[in-house]
Amino acid sequence: MLLCAVPHGGHRHEKKQIGTRHLGGSIGTATSQDGCINAVLPCGASDTSWGVQAGYQFSRSFAAEIGYRNLGRISHQSGGGMNAEVKSALGEALLVAGLPIERLTVYGKGGIYHARSNLRSDFLIEGHNRNAGWTVGAGLSYDITRHLAVRLEYQKYNNLGGDAVGFRTDVGVPSLGATLRF
Repeated sequence: MLLCAVPHGGHRHEKKQIGTRHLGGSIGTATSQDGCINAVLPCGASDTSWGVQAGYQFSRSFAAEIGYRNLGRISHQSGGGMNAEVKSALGEALLVAGLPIERLTVYGKGGIYHARSNLRSDFLIEGHNRNAGWTVGAGLSYDITRHLAVRLEYQKYNNLGGDAVGFRTDVGVPSLGATLRF
């Protein structure tokens, strides 16, 4: 979601103004890794994930973002009349650093998240966990116009979950999104 040099007619390129804000959204797939720590339920599930972000560009190569991401179902078990699932959502605060090249920006980002994971089950004690951890990601942003960009990225959330939901796991989210700058 970094802002970068944007073509402005002809062959001339104009640097993006510093101090712009942006809003964005993305959709992808959240996948919990196999081999969860202290697992009661199986890990390795994947589900549709979506998120929204807001950010501020404070230099040509650096921005800050806050966001919300719904990770969907990150663990589930069903069969034999025994069903259980864990769904997670989180808020995040990130710093973004990028290298703008014409209309394309290659970027990395990192920060912190605060998540809530809920266990729903007909054979286990239901519960929820709140936890915080670190997150890192990388991606590409391509400016379609001065105010609109598309992006492709991968984000990893470390150590999501807790005792009340039966495990801890890392979750990876590849996603495709769009950003509107103003």
